[in-house]
Amino acid sequence: DGDVAGVLAAARAGDVKCLWVFHHDLFDGAWPESEVRDALQRLELLLWSGTNANRTSALAHLVLPAAAWVERDGTFTNFEGRVQRFRAALEPLRDALPDWDLLGRVLTALGAGTVPTRAEQWFRELCATIPAFAGLTYRSIGDTGQMIQNVEQVAPR
Repeated sequence: DGDVAGVLAAARAGDVKCLWVFHHDLFDGAWPESEVRDALQRLELLLWSGTNANRTSALAHLVLPAAAWVERDGTFTNFEGRVQRFRAALEPLRDALPDWDLLGRVLTALGAGTVPTRAEQWFRELCATIPAFAGLTYRSIGDTGQMIQNVEQVAPR
């Protein structure tokens, strides 16, 4: 069903082989620690990317250093459906990369073909794929953001 509890249950049942966790510690959620540990240990591959090590990253087969929010470009969409652009204020530390760059590199390594190489290109892909974002561009969202239509399609409550 797409929620974390459902994904963890599917992993415990052996229906999920690989999971990529971005920035979160699943042990800090509302799920019993034993169930989280069991689910993660059953995975054939657990990838974790983020800025600070945690209990989830400690169990990961592969840890990818991610850029912090102040070190990357992109967009955020809040719970009301406002899409806002953000810009990097600092260069990423050492080997850290933005999440979109990590995803692109993994997809390329898996033979996905041409993948976006900049945050704006990823945003264009999102807008071409998700109807609620259709027609949006970096230019149209500007510095103050823009509301998407049908926010319930993107983030059901």
